[in-house]
Amino acid sequence: MPLLRRLRDQTRETVNLGIVDNAEVVVLTQVESREIMRAITKVGGRAPMVNSGMGKAILASYPDADVAAAIGRSELRKVTEKSITSISGMLADIAAIRKRGYALDDEEFVIGLRCAAAVVYNTQSEALCAISISGLAMRVSDERLHVLGRLIAGAAEELTVMLGGQSPAK
Repeated sequence: MPLLRRLRDQTRETVNLGIVDNAEVVVLTQVESREIMRAITKVGGRAPMVNSGMGKAILASYPDADVAAAIGRSELRKVTEKSITSISGMLADIAAIRKRGYALDDEEFVIGLRCAAAVVYNTQSEALCAISISGLAMRVSDERLHVLGRLIAGAAEELTVMLGGQSPAK
């Protein structure tokens, strides 16, 4: 929690921690922004992996065969106008996530909400959970979204080390 609070105070946005359960991300805990208008997802709230920053970050940590199987099992439905609805589009997004080290949700699950997310790893270099910074689109420009992405990637690495985990070798 201290790391999540620090991120909230540093960014003034909501910070979440979630895990995967049955092709969905479940928010286990969050530290809400202190802004009057803020992104709030209920603790216990769920989102399809393919429509959420945390879900896509975890998905990108899987081997290619598991990514393909997970995408095949998922319904790439149009939750918002910005949802990725094609397998080729999702695979391209996964490749971009792997390259930059963090995932983005650009209003793909909730219109007006953008987030950046990264994976926290366990001792076997497998995804333990993901953390994200979520904010209203009116405050999170394209440029700021990538600043938040780099910040969350560094925090995820820090939390991985704090928990005794190890990021995969690159």
